[in-house]
Amino acid sequence: MVPVGTKREIFYKQGNWLEKSNGETFDWRLYLPSQNRIYVGRTAWEDYSIIWTAGGYQQEADQILKVEVNEHADTILGHDCDQVILYSKYDTSEYFFSHDLPLDYHHFEKCRGQHFNVWTRYAQAVPLKMVFASKLSGKRKYSLTATHIQPMRIEDRVFTMPIEGQKTQPDWTDEHLEFIKNL
Repeated sequence: MVPVGTKREIFYKQGNWLEKSNGETFDWRLYLPSQNRIYVGRTAWEDYSIIWTAGGYQQEADQILKVEVNEHADTILGHDCDQVILYSKYDTSEYFFSHDLPLDYHHFEKCRGQHFNVWTRYAQAVPLKMVFASKLSGKRKYSLTATHIQPMRIEDRVFTMPIEGQKTQPDWTDEHLEFIKNL
């Protein structure tokens, strides 16, 4: 297994997002704009732990130095994609997006982790490709590219968390976990 994984699944609904990964870093991440928290769960952690960070944790430490927007930069899954590049003190992030897949950036204005609030303001669309290059950690670089897009109904309970301090997954029934697993 690699730290960031070889597969990620991302689900968006009304400002909430859930990201599943097969990497070592996390099994899932969940952003709840009502709390401005990013929850992270990992089964390999002792006693199955859930940790969270404030959605605004990154901005002060890693300031954006420059933003670049390039039109018609790529075609992904048949969608003409523009590109937003964020140059910051510690890394460079590229987001490729199509206006065919809109995303309301207002939901993410407080979510500063990975500069989510900045790139969503420029893109106002779901990213179909993301490229991250770190100036730290041996100048590591990785990318994520969409291989499938499927509009679907997602139940609100996907975006709920357990009672504070409870060491379980979010409030997902076995049936719902099976649904998510098979997406």
